Amino acid sequence: MTLFCERFNDVINCLVSGLIFVWERKNAMGAMFFLKRGVMYALVAACVAPIWAGDTTATAPRAAEKKQAVPKRSEVIQGEDKALPEGRLAGAKPAVERKEAPKPAESDHLLPPLVWGCNDEWKLQFGGSVQFRNEYRRNFDMRSEIPDNDHLSFVRTYVNLDLTYRQVVRTFFELMDARTWDANTDQMQTAHWHVQQFFVELKDAPNSPWTLRLGRQRLPIISEGYVWGLPPVEYYWWNFVPVFDGAMLDYKTKDVQAHLFLLQPLTFATIRDGVMTTGRPREINRMWHYGFYGQFKTWAPHTVDLFAMGLSDQDEDRTWPGPNLSEQKRPGTTNRYTIGTALRGPIKKYESGTLGYGLAGAYQFGNWSNNEIKAGMLHADINYTWENHPWKPRLTLLANWASGDRKPGDDEMNRFNPLFGASHYGYGVIDFFRLSNMREVGIVYDANPHEKLKVRAEYHHFWLDSRTDAWGSPLGIVFGRDPSGQSGRDAGDELDLTFTIKHSKRWQSELGFAYFFPGNFAKKQGRDDGARFLFLQTVYKF
Repeated sequence: MTLFCERFNDVINCLVSGLIFVWERKNAMGAMFFLKRGVMYALVAACVAPIWAGDTTATAPRAAEKKQAVPKRSEVIQGEDKALPEGRLAGAKPAVERKEAPKPAESDHLLPPLVWGCNDEWKLQFGGSVQFRNEYRRNFDMRSEIPDNDHLSFVRTYVNLDLTYRQVVRTFFELMDARTWDANTDQMQTAHWHVQQFFVELKDAPNSPWTLRLGRQRLPIISEGYVWGLPPVEYYWWNFVPVFDGAMLDYKTKDVQAHLFLLQPLTFATIRDGVMTTGRPREINRMWHYGFYGQFKTWAPHTVDLFAMGLSDQDEDRTWPGPNLSEQKRPGTTNRYTIGTALRGPIKKYESGTLGYGLAGAYQFGNWSNNEIKAGMLHADINYTWENHPWKPRLTLLANWASGDRKPGDDEMNRFNPLFGASHYGYGVIDFFRLSNMREVGIVYDANPHEKLKVRAEYHHFWLDSRTDAWGSPLGIVFGRDPSGQSGRDAGDELDLTFTIKHSKRWQSELGFAYFFPGNFAKKQGRDDGARFLFLQTVYKF
């Protein structure tokens, strides 16, 4: 397995290196260099050929239309006063129409489940996934004079066993292996084989809407996921997915998805030889995450989310993973409470498509040591989907706001904390921003030129919400802070282009490009050079 991964990594590196060379040099020699690397053809063929080879679903309707467009001639048969199609004789038996048997639907798993017991009451399913991503990062600190370009790869592997008994008791066990290759610095994304999930689910009846889950678990998939839940995609961008130990009570029907939970967050960070790095997940003692999240479709086609949750750390002497220090550097306990809602649905339906909307808002309050927490976020978008167009294009105009700390030393913490929400989706592919101390406007265009191909183009403009607060990113990079506020709040612009290829139900690939143009704030921090990002990712589920 290790040898296979290494060889696959070499192939991916070869492909991306060639793309980068052509992208940067843009001359004939670069093109020849790119073409000489024949190994890349195999990868490109593996990613693209399944779309076209043997795929007749896209062309079948057109062939049928042509066939129907040609009228069949008929001749009158004397004496019978009947018109029969050409080539048919009176009294001849009609030709038997042959129908091809429908292809069986692709399973979610590579191997079928093992079933045994009276009435097949026991079922054991083996599954998992492998996610590989190769990244080329150029000038990520927006300072070209510093040689910090990176060409690295991320690999994450899941292996799991799912055992159910009479659909009322379920035991789920999952191992995860996360690795980083060829990185110049520690990306804090490495943890070799460890237990990722291990929980038991209990139901009072097979069709009961109630489920009690006990043990180590991830958050459920939530359609919005601004402050809680996993995004509704086939994979999670980062190697590490937030995991917790604790209990969650779920209620799921056609119209309601509700979760009541008491969880203890885990951290992958650790100290090894006096240096911070990552390893197997460990509980953060005396830290708890609790509350309620509900998603309601009672007013369909509109969806309403309601949530109220807390994140408390009762260890006032904590030194790891970090002390809870107020603005006066005083250690203490923290209690951050978040209440909010999200709404999504159609506004009006037209002949060509549907006009829709999305709204979300949250407010945070509590205490950070001896400081008071007062923070908030807002989201709004308006979108139009051309449903009658073959490509199903969709245009979205969006805006996001998340508060930053307004004034240092005022005994208030105004920086919004996105808790355990999605940090990659919605704020640009290059990951220079998260839902904290930011203002954003953007435009996103989605299209499906083929049933297995999706194209997304994005433009984002970012500002800092507070001129005096820091600009931090999900990557852990702090791009600067100006306590005087003289640097302004204009952070920059980002352009993204992503291609998603769905080879099959279990296999998906992505190719993406991004460019960040620094704004006035970045330039006054000495970051005046654009940043470039290129990635190729593939995910296979088994």
